[in-house]
Amino acid sequence: MEKTVYKKLNNEELKDALGLHHECLYEEFDQYNISVKRDFEYELQKLVDWVNEDTPNDVRIVYGAFDDNLLIGFGGASYAEEKDFVDAIEINYLFVNKNFRGRKIGLTLMHHLVHELESESRKHVVLYNWHVWKSNNFYFNLGGALLRQEFQRISGEDQLVDVFYWKIPDLMERLEEKLK
Repeated sequence: MEKTVYKKLNNEELKDALGLHHECLYEEFDQYNISVKRDFEYELQKLVDWVNEDTPNDVRIVYGAFDDNLLIGFGGASYAEEKDFVDAIEINYLFVNKNFRGRKIGLTLMHHLVHELESESRKHVVLYNWHVWKSNNFYFNLGGALLRQEFQRISGEDQLVDVFYWKIPDLMERLEEKLK
């Protein structure tokens, strides 16, 4: 087994990222009997458009984690909407193949994303996560504070979402501590 390699994803690799996203997302939704429309081609186009959209005052990046040329995790980030914080980064995607969890891949992806986007003008990180998901423990263990909870409509039903936030120096310190 080779060492895990982390790099920015190109448009061709986004298809594999979305495949991993679906695998992880539907595993969680199915566990809680939440039915969602599954349209891979539509969602792939949305992801490619999101990554490549020329937006003033925003930056969007997607990193992948590869093990022997197999995509085993990916994360994406952008500048957060001002309703969260005027000066924040948003982690938009963070998924790791279930067979590779517990190997600090998610921690490393978060570190890459925040490190690349942090600047003097960005002071916080926000992340939206479904309330019922097991990954909430991951974010709480990283020192994530609950900024608020809100409902998002999925397949005609309201689902509770937790909005986490961190101060960037605190999150980076916690990530570096856990990556040692």
